[in-house]
Order: sequence, then C-alpha cells, then structure tokens
Amino acid sequence: MVDRGTPRLNADEVITILKRHNFEQLGQSGSHQKWRNAISGKQVILAYHRGRTLPLGTMRSIIQGAESNSLKETDNHIAITWPNSG
Repeated sequence: MVDRGTPRLNADEVITILKRHNFEQLGQSGSHQKWRNAISGKQVILAYHRGRTLPLGTMRSIIQGAESNSLKETDNHIAITWPNSG
C-alpha cells in the first residue's frame, strides 16, 4: 500500500520547514535533534541523517508533533504547510 498523504523529505528539508514555523533547535544527542516552538510549546525529535529520506513513520511523527490545535494565549492556530508528496 502506497501512502500518498505523507511527504517524503530528508532532514535538511524538514529543518527548513521547522525554522520557517519558528521552531528552534534545543539540543542534540547523537543523530537526534530536539526542536521546539516557543509559542505553542510543541516539540519534535528529528533523526538527522544527511541526505537520507526520512521513513514514513518518522515523518508522520514529526508532522503530528509539530502541529498545534491552539495556542494557550489566544484562539490563533499554528498551521504548518508541508509539501505535497507528489
């Protein structure tokens, strides 16, 4: 079964998207980087392997962890735009 809803990206592409949505890298342990959005408090762990496409399960976890239902201070929403998987 082919998953057509989850984008296939490498770690550098994901980092670009996270930075665009105000995520900052907090630290790293081995190949795993911790990224957090200070506004929403959402946090994701990114396995950084230069040039390698991230597995589908990893991408789903990053997408789920990065998206926010609502901010505590306001009724605004954070919507992260991920590229279509073509």
